[in-house]
Order: sequence, then C-alpha cells, then structure tokens
Amino acid sequence: MALAGQSAQTRQPGKPAQPGEARQAEEARKPAPWHMVTGTVRSNRPAGSGYYRLIVHAKPVAAACRPGQFVMLRAPEWGALVFSRPFDVYRSDPESGTVEILFKLKGEGTRRLAALVEGEQVRVLGPLGRPVPLPDDGRGVILVARGAGVSPMVRIAQECAARGVAARALVSAARPDRLMGVDDLRALGVDVHVTTDDDGAAPAPAAVLGRWAKEGRWHGMFVCGSRRLARAARWACREYGLSGYVFVEATMACGFGICHGCAVPINDGGGSRPYALACVDGPALPIETATIE
Repeated sequence: MALAGQSAQTRQPGKPAQPGEARQAEEARKPAPWHMVTGTVRSNRPAGSGYYRLIVHAKPVAAACRPGQFVMLRAPEWGALVFSRPFDVYRSDPESGTVEILFKLKGEGTRRLAALVEGEQVRVLGPLGRPVPLPDDGRGVILVARGAGVSPMVRIAQECAARGVAARALVSAARPDRLMGVDDLRALGVDVHVTTDDDGAAPAPAAVLGRWAKEGRWHGMFVCGSRRLARAARWACREYGLSGYVFVEATMACGFGICHGCAVPINDGGGSRPYALACVDGPALPIETATIE
C-alpha cells in the first residue's frame, strides 16, 4: 500500500521573492507530491571508509524526485528506534524506479540499514524538501562537497547532464580513500577537482572557488558537508555576484515541518522568523540566509 500527499512546504526564510530571477528560482523550488511506499532493496554494498551505497526500488519516489530533495528510510527491523532516518538522494532513475542513497555508518539506524540485503523491504517516504534551482541562462554551476556531502551533488549533476548545464566540482576529504562520488560525477560530465587534508601543497578552498567564480561562466554554487567550505563559497559568491545554496544538517523526525525538530537559525535580515525548518525550507538554504559560522 502506498500513501501520497502534498506537505506544507511553502515557507521560505529570508526576504520575500522579488520579480525576475528570484521569482523564477522560487517557482523552481516548489516540491512535487510525496509518497510513502514499501520499497525493495536492489543492492546494498560497502563504498569504503565506513560508507554504504543502498539502491531501493521505490518507483513513485524515483519518478517524483528532483535535485536537492531527500527521503526518509526505515528498515523493517527497527528495534527500539522510533523515527525514520533522513538521507539526501544520491541518484534517482525513473526508468528503473530506483533511488540510490550514500550513507555513512553513524549509529543504530544506519547500522540496521547497512544490514539490509537484496530483496528485503524498506519503508521509503519522499521525495521531501525543496528542489534546488538550476540556471537556464547558459551559465553553469559549481558543486562543493566534503565526505558524504557529495550525495546531493551527484543528483544535481544528473539534472545538469540532462539539461545541458555545465558543472564543475570541488570534492574534499580528510584522505584520498575517503573521497566519495568522484567517479560518478566525472561520468556525468562534471569537471572534478579533489583536495585532501593531507595534501600540504593544496591551495585554500577560498582561493580555488574565488578563481572559478571570477571566470564569469558560473551562475551559482551548491555546498554540502562542511561549514568551512560553505564560508569559502559564500565569500566567493559575494565577491563575484553568484547565487549560492548550502545544505544544512539537522536532527529530523517527521520530514513535514510538524515536529520542528530540525529548526536551524538563519540570518533573516530582520524578518519575523529567526529560524528555518531544514525539512520544508531546505535542506538547501540560500547561502546568505544559512547560518554557517
């Protein structure tokens, strides 16, 4: 049995949309109806350094999923756990009806998901959250990620490839063996640059992003997985007039904005609400709105 509906994902933190580009971006971020289905595990395998890649057949979710959205997962054997767990969609395939999740082992929930085998069932709720806007003015986007933060970037890169939008990525990790998603991004035509903490000769991220932003061929940046990288991206966006979005991380229980468990502080420019809900206002917030200090 599957349930479908429309969550109340209409609030936008910060200043109201203005005519022109801001209004178009707001239109692009309207979410599609969500679905609650029992999916079937197609594949579940280690991806190295404590990461797993889980592919689930959940056709309505795969068909509706847009870049930047997430799903809530719950294994059939959930023990004493109460809530489902949120995950960015790494990749979706409407034709095969599958969604792919990249996750890192962190606790009991991810441990139980990692134990799933092909053919087992898993509860899937989604897609949730607001999609990110992509440019249609001939310019491309810059993707900035660290660790599992590469997950939404691959889904964004999928959409870029389908629309003919150029993409360049800066992928960061502590060590080379912890770099995730690099091959998948390159397979989608993304110009990928990697940097690791153990490379003493690597230039500072702000210098790299500033150099790219200065080229004039990029419309905006998307960042996930690191506040340090988010601050570098915000500086580059301000300096060279790019738009930007940062994926925020918060404890999440419902996915609909009912429980307010995922409230995050924002810079709202003096507005009436000093916080955003990661599940319905995000998970990607405008880089000038998100609190990344």
